Amino acid sequence: MTTVVWGFKVVKLFLLGLGGWASNPFMNHTSLLLVSERNRILIDVGECTYSSLRMCTPYDVNDLDYVVVTHRHGDHLLGLPTMLIHAKRLGTRIRVVGLKDVYEAINELLRSIGIPGYSSIMEFRAIEDGSKLRLGDATLTAISAIHPVPALMLRFDIDGKCIAYSGDSSPNANFIDLIRGCGALIHEASADNEFREDALKYGHSTVGDAVRVAKEAEVKRLILVHRDLNPLTLRSTPIPVVLVHRCDVLDI
Repeated sequence: MTTVVWGFKVVKLFLLGLGGWASNPFMNHTSLLLVSERNRILIDVGECTYSSLRMCTPYDVNDLDYVVVTHRHGDHLLGLPTMLIHAKRLGTRIRVVGLKDVYEAINELLRSIGIPGYSSIMEFRAIEDGSKLRLGDATLTAISAIHPVPALMLRFDIDGKCIAYSGDSSPNANFIDLIRGCGALIHEASADNEFREDALKYGHSTVGDAVRVAKEAEVKRLILVHRDLNPLTLRSTPIPVVLVHRCDVLDI
């Protein structure tokens, strides 16, 4: 639940994973849990997300209010079947928010692994570019990312706090406008700056791109996720960068 510090509510961010599809396995795939007074929102659900949820938090699937999926790539989606299996075991359903493209991918995935009936465990709510949804005490605003498949970039407004998540995307000026002044930006940093050309070709950002977005958007702090196999180089940065590990918990 949300804690209160000197009259101000604090939203907790649990880092369930920090890596990209090809990354150090100890980081797990990027997955985030936002916990506010009335909501527990899981963001992206790659392989082993259920394991991280149980290992890194006091929560189980039946404690989740929503699962928001930014796009259908495997490192953001392949953990959902396991979540649905445990939801059935616990006698609950999972409310999933995402693009129509994600809904189609989920159903195709469930059919391909032989459990098509588990789609009934899911309640799906479609979102698209420019959508604004009320999720309990949170407002979710989504815009399109710059990525090879349809994908979303997100802003959450919860208990007076603004938390932004880039998902997978090349730098996007529209995202900067959306998240200006947010308290925290969780941004992918798929490569070091020397590999920027390749990163942009595949719809990703470098650590330098993430820092520039954070600076231009005037966010309070930057959290780097979706990191790859190689260590990232951080030079002097104009805004605070929070270096996190899997299972870390931050107060926003």
